[in-house]
Amino acid sequence: MLEDEGLKSLVREIEGQGFAPEIADLYAARIGDRPIVDEKGNIIVTDERGKELASLKPLKFFEE
Repeated sequence: MLEDEGLKSLVREIEGQGFAPEIADLYAARIGDRPIVDEKGNIIVTDERGKELASLKPLKFFEE
């Protein structure tokens, strides 16, 4: 589970890809600390049923 500062950092990075703050907040919460990554390294955001909501460019937040 993401801590408050980690979540804020993730939201800022998603906003940096052009998403509105409300959407970035929703996406960060949906991604959590276990992102779904496709073969190109993009982060896939899904709803509670697994339907894809968005595909984000790779996020530095998850780089090791």
